[in-house]
Amino acid sequence: MSKEPQYLVQAVLEHRRNKKSRKNEYLIKWLGYDHTHNSWEPEDNINDDVAIADYFADKKREKEGKARLKELLRKKKELEETPSDSEVFSDKEDDAAADDVEAPEVKKARKNGERGSSSRTQ
Repeated sequence: MSKEPQYLVQAVLEHRRNKKSRKNEYLIKWLGYDHTHNSWEPEDNINDDVAIADYFADKKREKEGKARLKELLRKKKELEETPSDSEVFSDKEDDAAADDVEAPEVKKARKNGERGSSSRTQ
């Protein structure tokens, strides 16, 4: 009685659904063999449930990591679009500086207006 050799799964690399058989297949990296020996195997041929579970756990972590990265990039973009306190303060200073720089006619009109109102109240 000759036994078929048992190959050990090093890792599950990918998965797909076979359209004809309607079964899951996994791209297997075999322990002790290089990547040229990777093969697509139906789920029934794989006797390592832990390798399959690890593969899907890794996929889930990868998906969560991508979602987290996307959220962080969104927040970063929001922060870049929102003016900082120093920019807001700087804008107020610019407005005050602009108020200090008046045309001579405006200054003269203001002075005349102030004198006129003060003489009326006295």
